[in-house]
Amino acid sequence: MSLFGSIANNTEICASSTGLQNTGVRNELGSILTVGDLTINEHYSFAVAAFNANQDMSNEKVGESLHNIGTYHPVPITLLWAYLAKISYQIGDFEISYKAAEKNCMFYMEGSEIGDRVLDLNENPVMVWRLVQKKLMDVSIVDLRYLTESFIVNGDIIGGLSVFL
Repeated sequence: MSLFGSIANNTEICASSTGLQNTGVRNELGSILTVGDLTINEHYSFAVAAFNANQDMSNEKVGESLHNIGTYHPVPITLLWAYLAKISYQIGDFEISYKAAEKNCMFYMEGSEIGDRVLDLNENPVMVWRLVQKKLMDVSIVDLRYLTESFIVNGDIIGGLSVFL
């Protein structure tokens, strides 16, 4: 079998559609192919051609190409945690919401050795957490919005705040 493909442009994929890495190359049936060097935020179309026992392309053409495949940036894990926290909060699954929001918040925070001087730490141990400025400098406004919502979700679940996300 061979994989053929090109940037999606409303034309049929054919045997000459070999401009992408690893396209047009014969491979064993069932093998896994990786098409590299694709452009981010682009749509591609692919089709497969089968070969007969004589190693000739069956029907002298490639198969039918189906839907286009988009290439997008991977979504940051923190954004996935924050989104899970928000949606699970909205549907009332507070256990999952709390865990997901906590994971998102903890990514941007670090523990501090500084204790509250007024409290007796033997009877009431307090861990002070602080935001890591370096991590916050490298995020988008969307990430910051979801981080803020994660703090609100955790505050509501732990402390009984009344919020609407």
